Amino acid sequence: MGFKHGGYIGKILRINLTDKKVAQEPLREDWARDFLGGVGYSARLWYDEVPGKIDALGPENKMVFMTGPVNGTMIPAASRASVCAKSPMTGSFFHSIFGGYFGPELKFAGYDGLVVEGRADRPVYVWIDDGKVEIRDASHLWGKNPFKAQEIIRKEIGDDEIHIATIGRAGEEGTPYAMILLDIRAAGRGGLGAVMGSKNLKAIAVRGTGSVTVPNLLRVFNTSLRLNELVSGNAAVQGLTEYGTPRNTASMNKAGILPTRNWQTEVFDKVDGITGETMKEKVVKGHRACFACSINCTKYSVVPSGPYKSIINGPDYETVYGFGSICCVDSIEALCKADEICDEYGIDLINAAMAVAWAMECFEKGVFTLEDTEGIDLRFGNADAMLAMTEKIGKREGLGALLAKGT
Repeated sequence: MGFKHGGYIGKILRINLTDKKVAQEPLREDWARDFLGGVGYSARLWYDEVPGKIDALGPENKMVFMTGPVNGTMIPAASRASVCAKSPMTGSFFHSIFGGYFGPELKFAGYDGLVVEGRADRPVYVWIDDGKVEIRDASHLWGKNPFKAQEIIRKEIGDDEIHIATIGRAGEEGTPYAMILLDIRAAGRGGLGAVMGSKNLKAIAVRGTGSVTVPNLLRVFNTSLRLNELVSGNAAVQGLTEYGTPRNTASMNKAGILPTRNWQTEVFDKVDGITGETMKEKVVKGHRACFACSINCTKYSVVPSGPYKSIINGPDYETVYGFGSICCVDSIEALCKADEICDEYGIDLINAAMAVAWAMECFEKGVFTLEDTEGIDLRFGNADAMLAMTEKIGKREGLGALLAKGT
């Protein structure tokens, strides 16, 4: 294969937060060939280095941020990267996939992957500036939401174009389904934000000025052009561009396969309030794309005023069915607010929505009472109650502390 011309950079960055050591090591060519892609390579590395039966939130757990051979190239959708570790949610090896710009930027900085091990003795963040790597104090960032933390880091470094992986309060406090926010996307599944928080690692900021070499640049360029032409003419992709991932919400409901009322049924009679079409009409103000992607499926949405005032990248289909049909809420504005709450606390919105819907069913069946919910009328369809309970999950207060453990 040959790393010099095969899409790989050929280097791994390893950071030990316990002893504050930073090292570079070669990417193993045999592993890259036999376990293709970021997840495969991470699993192989993790198998060798992490003993069984460790505590997912202990210093023995290792996080591996890993890219693949096409990250950072012009090949369409070449943004996808992964972060792997033992999950506090499942108790096993877990990989969470994310898009955006962090993966390509890591390669531009000169690394195919990043291994984070140990635990810092105080809150820190990592600054990777090509070959220069620093472990910086993050005491002033601890407790701040991911967006504010990113804003402060960019101001400290003096560069608005750097790309940052950040956790929120949920990750700091070890919530089992805490996520990692990466610019416009997130590594949401598996609670890997809690693993990052257990290491006292608030953020990883990256700036790269290098490039990725491919074997035949002209062939890759021409292939990428053809792929983009095929994509642009595809009706399903056009729907993604116009409406985002909620494009099929109405048709799924018509087919009887839209999860509703905590999966008690799969038809939502108020679906018109949460479709992609409604979203486009009421809240979407622009489109955003991940690196090397022409689809622009991420929607920049704004609710300018009122109780659901919010600014988000989304909502995606997961928000629409999770906080929408599964909780029987038919307000796209309320779903935007739910999305924003999850982002600000750094919690995975799928797990949060499922926990709230489960609690709603428990409430309606008398398992939970108003005393348990501290006066929140947690009925299906009550958007304000849904948001209040989601906030409690983020703060781990009252019943929210129980729901923060997942269903």
